[in-house]
Amino acid sequence: MKRLILIQFILLSLCFICHSGEKRKVLAVYNSLHEGNYENTNIHLHAEYVLNYMGLIVEPLDIASGIPENIHLDEYLAVFCWFENIELPQAEAFINWLHRVLDKKLKLIIWNNISVFIDQNTKKEIPIQKINSLLQRIGIKF
Repeated sequence: MKRLILIQFILLSLCFICHSGEKRKVLAVYNSLHEGNYENTNIHLHAEYVLNYMGLIVEPLDIASGIPENIHLDEYLAVFCWFENIELPQAEAFINWLHRVLDKKLKLIIWNNISVFIDQNTKKEIPIQKINSLLQRIGIKF
């Protein structure tokens, strides 16, 4: 119960920040190789209803389908990542994509685990310097 209340508080904080501008879309990144379809994800089950209630539109993005090169990031307020494991397909490319997300001044929400420690396809460990280069941009060091 405490976890659900904390999730709602954080998401409500994001919503209050966002209503000062026009952007209302949040990109919900999930990994279907671990979570199955979007309806089974933690974002959908525990966070989306709060975001929808506050007038935000959540659009799912399955990272197992590849790094999204054709998404117009300017249309989004935030990117929301909620992973349960330490592996992600194309982990290094995903880190580079998240740098582009931050370059566009989008909010980056990482809940539970950033999931970029091991590339799920190659089983290669990602250098900690590469992970920290991203995390330091949002005030975290691993």
